[in-house]
Amino acid sequence: MNLIKNVNNRGVCSKTEIIGEYEVEVMRKNVKNIRLAVYPPDAALKLSVPKYVSDDTIKNFVLSKSEWIKKQRERILSLHWIAKKEFVTGEYHYFLGKKLILQIIETDKKPGATLAGDAIEMRVKRNFSRERKEKLLMEFYREQLKRIIPFYLDKWLKIMRIELSEWSIKKMKSRWGSCILRSKKITLNLDLAMKSERCIEYVVVHELTHFFERKHDARFKALMDKFLPDWRLIKAELNN
Repeated sequence: MNLIKNVNNRGVCSKTEIIGEYEVEVMRKNVKNIRLAVYPPDAALKLSVPKYVSDDTIKNFVLSKSEWIKKQRERILSLHWIAKKEFVTGEYHYFLGKKLILQIIETDKKPGATLAGDAIEMRVKRNFSRERKEKLLMEFYREQLKRIIPFYLDKWLKIMRIELSEWSIKKMKSRWGSCILRSKKITLNLDLAMKSERCIEYVVVHELTHFFERKHDARFKALMDKFLPDWRLIKAELNN
């Protein structure tokens, strides 16, 4: 069912359709191949297709990608769910794969967040905004990752016999990590603090494996099999 149709001044015909259980923006343009993408923050589906492709072909293509779409949408939404939180007592937040309850404590002491059993205790000043509370939680996540990540870096740099010049933590929208080979640097997503330690280790191994192979090709996967035999299971856990 077509919901919206539009033609811009570049001749791109865009329409929004319901295909299966998904709402998809279909853009007909001067391209050779069909390309499907899932965009943050709300996991919107956009499909670029050659102008001559039939509606049936579009429908069958999207339906054939159903499992992939589901996984990508879950991954993107999991990366952005934290923005929907209000940061009040009683909310649940994830830390190292565990669901912890948030306890807000108003105090005149220095603001911050700490672990307290199955809870995250957040010390705040009176009338702290939602944004200030979110920043405190992100600072807590960052400090915890700074404590955890070096262990896995040291472990795998020795196993792989490679050197790393620098690593950093950064909030990223659509990837868990990145690697700059020429400068031997890796960046890891701040949101990894919400995932289990084995997921953190997997991302470290994944990025360091790029020092041997740039692409995600058969050689890369063979190296991952060698370093971390159950990496596929961990990847599924990470993206779920």
